[in-house]
Amino acid sequence: MVLAQRMAVHCGTEACSIFLWDPAGDQVVTMTSQTASGEELDLHPAQPTAPGRLTVDDMPLLAATAERRSPIVLDNPVASPLVPPRWVEVYHVKSLISVPLMWQNSVIGALVLHRMGATKGFTDSQVHLASNIASQVAMAIENARLVQATQARLRESETLLAVSQSVSSTLDLKETLQRVAREAA
Repeated sequence: MVLAQRMAVHCGTEACSIFLWDPAGDQVVTMTSQTASGEELDLHPAQPTAPGRLTVDDMPLLAATAERRSPIVLDNPVASPLVPPRWVEVYHVKSLISVPLMWQNSVIGALVLHRMGATKGFTDSQVHLASNIASQVAMAIENARLVQATQARLRESETLLAVSQSVSSTLDLKETLQRVAREAA
C-alpha cells in the first residue's frame, strides 16, 4: 500500500504498519506493512496466530494504544513489555510510534511506525504528524466501509425490486414461485 510507504518516508521511519480491530472479537487485522523503500513486510514470521490476524496477546502494544487513545512512543522497545521480543528480533525494531486510529470517539485500529536502524528518539513534530495522518487514515477507512455498506444495500434493494416485479407480473402461483426462486438465486 503506497500510503504506508509514504507515511514511513514523511515521518522519518523505515516502516509503517496499519492494523484494524476486528469488530467481531479481540483480534486485529493487519491491513498493510510497508518499508519506506516500498518493500512489503511479512508479518507472518513473528505471528503465531492466523495469517493477517493478531490477538491482544500477540501484540500488547496495540491494546495499550487503544486503551490510552493517544500515541505511544518507545525509544527502546526491547525494554518494553508492550512489544514481544520476537517482533523486535524479526523486524529489527529500534524505536517506534504507535498511534490510535480514531473515528467518532472509537478506536478502529492503530498505525505503527518503526525504525530498524537509527536509535534516535522521535521529535514532537514527528509524533504530531503521525497523529494527524492517523486521523486522515481513520476517516478514509470509515468512508470506504460506508461505501461498501451502501453498495451492499443497493444490491439488496435491486434484488427486492426484481422479485417484486416478477411476482406482480403473473397471477399463476406456480410461475410466481419459480420466478421468486430464480430471482432469489
